[in-house]
Amino acid sequence: MGNLKFLILLILFSSCGAYKRVVYVQSVGKPVDLSASKQITTPEIVFKNGDMLMITVSTVSPEASASFNPPLIADANQSVTEPNKMSFTSSLITYIVDINGEISFPVLGKIKVAGLKKSELEKFIKSSIYPRYIKEDPMIIVRLLNYRISVLGDVGRPGMYSFSNERITIFEALTNAGDLSVYGKRKDILLVREDGEGRRLTYRIDLTDPALIESSYYFLQQNDVIYVEPNGPKRRSSYFGVGESMTLGIIGTLLSVTSFMIAILR
Repeated sequence: MGNLKFLILLILFSSCGAYKRVVYVQSVGKPVDLSASKQITTPEIVFKNGDMLMITVSTVSPEASASFNPPLIADANQSVTEPNKMSFTSSLITYIVDINGEISFPVLGKIKVAGLKKSELEKFIKSSIYPRYIKEDPMIIVRLLNYRISVLGDVGRPGMYSFSNERITIFEALTNAGDLSVYGKRKDILLVREDGEGRRLTYRIDLTDPALIESSYYFLQQNDVIYVEPNGPKRRSSYFGVGESMTLGIIGTLLSVTSFMIAILR
């Protein structure tokens, strides 16, 4: 029986080795407490370092806001047969939030953006240019261009996904990635999120907890990373490089052979 116990311990040890072979970013992230979650309203995006913004200033008279918008550039596809007929197209300029959390905006110069919400930045720009630089009441529109979510692990289509909608839930992101496989751990999802100071924080989320819907982790933020770990059977099968059913068959065969050898030796 001593040999049989040794074999069982060896198999269990191999399972631990399988876990270390297949699971990313191990031993990080504390389970979040969703019991007191009461987030009812949709959270507004808060800008961070590295974000790419498109800012448009609109007025009834386009020339009134021209200084705050990208200049018109000649269309590169202009017909050579009509050289005197110049066509124009708007250039799409993007403002990148630098490491100091600032952008360089026309006329106003450096603006501190990191930590501001969309509505706050729109209000700030409007109050800074009207009526000092513009006599017409302008409309300010700020769009985030790099709203991307990365989903990896035991999902149907791992990858990085870009969204035009700036209101994405964790379930919508997983749906875009093909949902979790049957082996994905639904009660221990790893979320990697960057805070306003550039620190990357990790959280463990239980997708089966109803309180998740009212928590601050239900709606995702730009550049969030979701990682779905494989469960025990998937890890064990990956160690042997074969399917789960075949792995169990191999283990059963080894146990049977060991028991038979022990009986013969006795």
